[in-house]
Amino acid sequence: MGFITLFDLNALSAELRITAFLFYICGSPQLASANSPEKPTLTVETILAREGQSGQLSVYTGTIQPARQTALASELIGRIDSIHVDLGDRVPAGMVVCQLDRSRLEAERKRIAAELLSAQAKLREMISGSRTEQIAASRARLNEREAAVRLAKKNFHRREQLRTEGLIAGEVVDVARASLEQASAAVRAAREQLSEIEHGPREEQIAAQQAKTDAIEASLAVVEIDLEHTQIRCPYDASIVERQVDEGAVVAPGQPLLTIVEVDRHEAHLGVPHDIAKNLRIGQSVQLKVGSRKIEATLAAVLQRVDPQTRLRDCIIKIEGPGSSVVPGELAQASFRSATATEGLLIPQASLKRAPDGKWECFVVRTGNASETGTIVSRNVEVLSTNGATVTVRGELRNGEHVVASSIHRVMPGMQVRIRRGDQVPAQPDVRPRDDQTQSRTLPPDRGRDGARAPLHRRGT
Repeated sequence: MGFITLFDLNALSAELRITAFLFYICGSPQLASANSPEKPTLTVETILAREGQSGQLSVYTGTIQPARQTALASELIGRIDSIHVDLGDRVPAGMVVCQLDRSRLEAERKRIAAELLSAQAKLREMISGSRTEQIAASRARLNEREAAVRLAKKNFHRREQLRTEGLIAGEVVDVARASLEQASAAVRAAREQLSEIEHGPREEQIAAQQAKTDAIEASLAVVEIDLEHTQIRCPYDASIVERQVDEGAVVAPGQPLLTIVEVDRHEAHLGVPHDIAKNLRIGQSVQLKVGSRKIEATLAAVLQRVDPQTRLRDCIIKIEGPGSSVVPGELAQASFRSATATEGLLIPQASLKRAPDGKWECFVVRTGNASETGTIVSRNVEVLSTNGATVTVRGELRNGEHVVASSIHRVMPGMQVRIRRGDQVPAQPDVRPRDDQTQSRTLPPDRGRDGARAPLHRRGT
């Protein structure tokens, strides 16, 4: 805008003087339009900045392992008679997968069974007692022995008389005396036998026979168990992953025959730093990423030891159900939040923009008295951490300010806008792992070589 002098005014006509005077008073058309109030034409969505804590999420990688893995072996020495499964077969619990030769054990079972029958019969006889015929026969034997004693006694007295008369030698008397003593001993034995038959066996004898019978029964039970162990059964629903022997091989006790892994129940084993592991809660939900799949799982255990090599603690995460479709050996990833939480203001990541000086900035709407319109103001912030679509910042931003969450590339400081209030940023963002919710997604606070801060990026891209 130029300045009109008095000399120029005198040279102009009256009409021109009036026009120049009005131009001098009002100024340029642009200034006039600037002095008039501007109506906002752009509507932006705003979200209130609020205080919160957001720890750094880090991704930890482990492997999928079966919940149970077993090397099936025989408890006996023997020859493999048949194998009923092959690699890759799914086997239900209780199925016979391998059969050992049974011929020797079956013969042993027959022999012990015969001994048991004999011992049991004798025990029943001892318990039931003697029959009448046995008692009569024993009494007859006693009478016979007593008759023999009477005869031996007469012979002894007769020979002793003859010896006194000097008719026979003394040796004949000695023989008669020995015969008498022998007959007397036979009578005593027959009398005891009759008494035993009449009163039955003693309790001690019955107990001894019972013990003998029990021992034979135990031997038979051992053989039955060994026969059962010739059949190798699958202890749970499993899949065959290794086969170490074939039919005809002679195996020793404990020698692996087949290796099985449980199906439909798996675990993810991950190493996690102690500072994070100590804050984990048994039973909490964990989202695993296995390949391109995301699987809901449960933290089952955190081992109470730190690996001396990796300085990590093993975490066991259970995966159950046929829908998991994981295979042992696959890599699994889980994200856990760091133990140290960062205090700041939570705002949407979409609210951030690089300022010309390379710093991070966001825009807020200063509403003043009007609640639906306001003026755009820039706020320089420092990014502390990120959690998916939410970042934690500090700096010029204040708690409760209306942060522009949309159209940030269409606004500039001093611009008048209408506001549309959006959803609130959660105070505690979701901690389940997502593709953009890892440590590699953290906004880098450091500057590049050219003095400007590096843009948002993923590591490795």
